[in-house]
Amino acid sequence: MKYSNYDDDDNDNDRGLSLPVIYTMIAMAGIVLIVILVVVSQNTRSSNRKTAAGLTPTPVVEAVDLRDGESGEAGENTGLRSEDLDFWNMYGDRNAGEVVEESPTPSPSPSEEPSPSPTPTEDPAYEDVQKNAIDFTKIKIVNDQMGYYPESEKTSKLGVELSKSNGKVDFDWLKRNGIDFVMLKIGGRGYESGVISLDEQFTDYIEAAKKADLDIGVSFYSQAVSVTEAVEEANFVVNQLQSYTIRYPVALVMEEITNDTARTDTLSVDQRSQIAEAFLQTIQYDGYHAILYGNEQWLMEKIRPDGLLTDYDVLLNDTNPLPEYPYEFKMWRYATDISLAGIENGGSYIISFVDYSMK
Repeated sequence: MKYSNYDDDDNDNDRGLSLPVIYTMIAMAGIVLIVILVVVSQNTRSSNRKTAAGLTPTPVVEAVDLRDGESGEAGENTGLRSEDLDFWNMYGDRNAGEVVEESPTPSPSPSEEPSPSPTPTEDPAYEDVQKNAIDFTKIKIVNDQMGYYPESEKTSKLGVELSKSNGKVDFDWLKRNGIDFVMLKIGGRGYESGVISLDEQFTDYIEAAKKADLDIGVSFYSQAVSVTEAVEEANFVVNQLQSYTIRYPVALVMEEITNDTARTDTLSVDQRSQIAEAFLQTIQYDGYHAILYGNEQWLMEKIRPDGLLTDYDVLLNDTNPLPEYPYEFKMWRYATDISLAGIENGGSYIISFVDYSMK
């Protein structure tokens, strides 16, 4: 007889597993399953926290009415509109999620044109300069002659500008045909030579204007390049007027020479302003009304407003139907090369919104 290497228990194992072993395996499988579920749950919670951390929450803002310093009630109309907010220019059109870096004030693109003149409210140097208050709807023009009627009565005076280039002038005809005053060129300084000279027709014109009972003002064409020369020019004017009584202003003309080179071309804004002020102060010191003559571009760009536009009247040279100069002017040279029967070579009209004969 052969003997097996195994006893009876070994023969039972060959036939199947015992019940205790099966129960143990089931218990172990359950434990493993529980561990897997716990791990999966922890990973899911961690992922949700990370996602939430990457989002920017939308803030909740309560609407308040700050007009009285107290919170407004729900539904109260505060009068605030979108255009009243001042932050719109901080944002441009961009895609959602696009990152935009802040930068200093951007430079204008090449296609943008600079404003021809500064906006009054933007330049603090103009804060004390009076704004133009003329109501242009109250102006009437008949046969090129302008009148200002702020109420039912005309309050303006009409004049013509004259120099030797106008030729022969019938001042009595001017007086009969609605002209109240004349602005005569008294002289000027040569823009190359620097020599001061009297206008060739000044003496004849002023004598004839007096006889015609016209009010008189004068203009001097400056080419001063220093304060000393400006005072010299003003003294020249005063000396020439010693024999006459004038009630309308002495105008300082400093506009640039076109199509040629002038001795004043290199003046800075500060230098030009000092020269103008020296002339006007000297004229005013001697008892005359001093007025600064210029077009919009010259008045806005070539001089400082403080001390000039704040202290002296302006005679605006502008032939546009509506002047673009935004500040106060007392006289306006509004038309040139007007054909008048009383003036050989035509003339230029000037309206005065002030009756200087009463000042």
